[in-house]
Amino acid sequence: MLMRLTSSTPHGVPLPWTVLLVYGWTCCLVLANKREVLQKTLLAHQEEMASPSFESLHRMNHMSPRLRAFLSEPIGEKDVVCVDGISHELAINLVTKGFNKAYTLLGQFLLMHKNEMEFQRWLICCCGATECEAQESTNCLKEWCSCFL
Repeated sequence: MLMRLTSSTPHGVPLPWTVLLVYGWTCCLVLANKREVLQKTLLAHQEEMASPSFESLHRMNHMSPRLRAFLSEPIGEKDVVCVDGISHELAINLVTKGFNKAYTLLGQFLLMHKNEMEFQRWLICCCGATECEAQESTNCLKEWCSCFL
C-alpha cells in the first residue's frame, strides 16, 4: 500500500518533500521532483509481490497438507511429531534423545549450518529415520527456514 501522509505544513505551505507510507510500515522522505519515479517503482514492486509466480503456486500445490500446516505459522511450541516426515516411531526416538519440540530439531539443523546431507545422515544414523523420513523432514525444516528466517 502506498499512501501520501503529508506534503505541506499545518498552515498549508507546501514542503519540498513528501512522506510516503509503504506497505503499511515503511516511511521515507522523497524530494518532490523524484516522487513520481518512486511511486511508479513501488507500485510495480507491489504488483509483483501481489501476484505469486507460477513456480510458487506449483510448489504450494505439491506440498503435503502436513507440510503446508507446519509452514503456515511460526514454530512456537510445536511438538517434534508436527514436522513433516517425522513418523510416530521416529518421534519417539527423537524424544528419547532430547528432541521433544520442533524448535530443538530445527536447532540441530541450524547447528549443522543447514547442510541437508549431513542432517539427513544424522537422522538416519543416530535417530533411526528412514531415507524418506530424513528427506521429508529436512525439506520441511529447509522450507520453514526460507519462510521465517
